[in-house]
Amino acid sequence: MSTSRNQPPIAGAWRRCIHAVWAAAWGVVLAISGGCGTATDCHSETANRVTVVLTFDDGPLAADQSLDNASGASVELLDQLNAILDTLNRRGARAVFYIEGPGDDETGSAVQSLFADGLRSIHDQGHVLGYHAFNHDPAIWSQTLGPPFFGRTAMRSDLVQLTAYLDTTLEVVGANRLEWFTPVYRQPFGGSGISRSEAEAVAQELGWIYHGFVIDSVDWTDNLESDPTLTEGLPFETDTERVEFVRRRIRSGIFRNWDREVIDILFHVNAFTAANLDAWIDEIETAYSQKVDATIELEVPDCYLTTPDAQVDRTLVEDVIRGL
Repeated sequence: MSTSRNQPPIAGAWRRCIHAVWAAAWGVVLAISGGCGTATDCHSETANRVTVVLTFDDGPLAADQSLDNASGASVELLDQLNAILDTLNRRGARAVFYIEGPGDDETGSAVQSLFADGLRSIHDQGHVLGYHAFNHDPAIWSQTLGPPFFGRTAMRSDLVQLTAYLDTTLEVVGANRLEWFTPVYRQPFGGSGISRSEAEAVAQELGWIYHGFVIDSVDWTDNLESDPTLTEGLPFETDTERVEFVRRRIRSGIFRNWDREVIDILFHVNAFTAANLDAWIDEIETAYSQKVDATIELEVPDCYLTTPDAQVDRTLVEDVIRGL
């Protein structure tokens, strides 16, 4: 897949080299500041409960499927979303879906009806619709060519394009974006790099609540925009090993954040997650069963929808740097 699902990659080796210089500078900032992002004090709304917010980037269309031939788009592009929704319904879980646009206007027209169907399914089943990006392009969101503030205009333009596309698409089903969407936002690639502060500023300008994620499940290794510098170094070769890797990521993330009453976990709309989400929810519940006098609630509390939290789970990057 291309960096924007249906366009050729624009970030070559020269771009990554320039970005690496800025990333190194950002690493110094992180070292001085003690981390990336700011954790907020979001408490569970029910006594003796831990609230786990399951979040899904890149829907409603699956992030591991190319839209290059969007003119022949079929309902199969929604199979992964529907499987995830079925699992959530069976487990009594309410989740947040951060919606990604199709990347360009021509593709957007080709998939508009399917896109509207996907949004309706998410909304009608009681989940939260939030904002992600129109074009999941690293040149906008993570591999900028200069200091971060140069990217703010591109970010805002992309998000305005996203809202315009959503407005047009929801007209197909007689819906209103402001009624269906909640103003919560997560930027592509998580905001763990130098672009986070600029994306936070843009989100604030748009009146949206910015979110990172407490646990990165690393379910995104098959996504077409995945960073090969990360995926190539991960310690698995078979599908079984990959499923177990995500399971360990979830467990270790829960153990690292034992004292948080509300915790959000990053997943994606793709075939890998659709096939294994049920087992990973089992892992979440098993890990929390070891916490005395607390039960788990798979819900989206009001504080999550109203309180920004820019904290990002950077443990995978740190592990790769250390050689796992």
